[in-house]
Amino acid sequence: MMAKNATEIIADVVVVGGGAAGLAAAVSTAERGHDVVLIEKNGFLGGMATAANVGTICGLFLRDDSNNFDFICDGFIRTFAEQLIKKSNANPVRGRDGLKFLPYERFDFMRLCDEMTGNAGVNVLFHTTMFDINVEEGFVQEIKVITGSDVISLRAKYFIDATGFALLGNLISDITLLQDEKYQAGAFVFGLDGIKKTTPHQLNLHVIKAMALAREDGSLKKDDSLLTIVPGSVKKGRASFKLSIPRALHDDIKSVSMAELYSREKVGKLYAILKQYADIFDQSKISYVAPAIGIRTGPRYEGDFVLSKEDVLQCRKFDDEIARATWPIEFWEVGKKVKMEYFNKGSYYSIPLRSARNNKVSNLYFPGRHISANDQAIASCRVIGTCMQMGENIGKIISKKLSEHN
Repeated sequence: MMAKNATEIIADVVVVGGGAAGLAAAVSTAERGHDVVLIEKNGFLGGMATAANVGTICGLFLRDDSNNFDFICDGFIRTFAEQLIKKSNANPVRGRDGLKFLPYERFDFMRLCDEMTGNAGVNVLFHTTMFDINVEEGFVQEIKVITGSDVISLRAKYFIDATGFALLGNLISDITLLQDEKYQAGAFVFGLDGIKKTTPHQLNLHVIKAMALAREDGSLKKDDSLLTIVPGSVKKGRASFKLSIPRALHDDIKSVSMAELYSREKVGKLYAILKQYADIFDQSKISYVAPAIGIRTGPRYEGDFVLSKEDVLQCRKFDDEIARATWPIEFWEVGKKVKMEYFNKGSYYSIPLRSARNNKVSNLYFPGRHISANDQAIASCRVIGTCMQMGENIGKIISKKLSEHN
């Protein structure tokens, strides 16, 4: 087990960030008998899936016109999805253009993360934030974290950055970060209970009509936020709604904080509009608002290979594959409807290991939505199912290296 004292923890692997990629990486490595520490800034795991309550897992299934739900691969994502289906009593959904995804309940996702890390023996440190890193001769020696009033040094043979914001890379002088030329719009999710019995299609029509009437009388600006229903969330008088935010989200804390203040205020106004213009919402109540805004993209690493739009649309395969990606390019430009770009149905493209590492720092890997990819490519490979694959396979690669050195 780990050697530990008041100021230092030593492990085989330290994973920073407990979202989709970090969760899979930590479990995959720990299940193979290695000591893993997973640090998470929140008091729960799941990343955007739980903090922003995304509501659906994309990237699990092949896109096609059949009624089958064929997993893109076995392993962690299939195990996680099948257990989540049981917990949430949910079934996969087939959407437009052959897209397939899995709705989930936020608490069930959260608890499943707890169970999987616990069963694997991962040492999880909640409410823990990294603030410093020590790199010598291209090798990460330690990171320093703060949890409560304690400052702890974490030393390991390998480090995995799964923060989604390239947090470790931002502190390493030899690492270059990529920035979006055009930031994608963020999203804010909230739920309503007590909605009168209806179908998802009819509910969507009620929402569209209410928004149109509010724009006509001036209570809702024409350039205001887009409101959509989270697919698969309509059941037993409740539904989740996604507010697309009409402002650019940068990686600085001020823009995110202002967007979250804006979103909570806007939810109150939109709820009042729905009740005023659609009697289906007469007895409804706001049941929850997501703890955080959903940020789709941010700063990313420049790795040994930069994944491109052409790689995605041409379904390029790589020998050093760490994930098979099935989701199209889904680009949410600020103030506009989503733009989708598809590749062939029934196919996929590979994400190479070279996009999740940089040879300048030999023991650092960075799976997840901050991999080395351009603006269009990341709009496809950032989804939960794909990030889980990346994390799992990075965990396998590191486990093999650890076993070879023992």
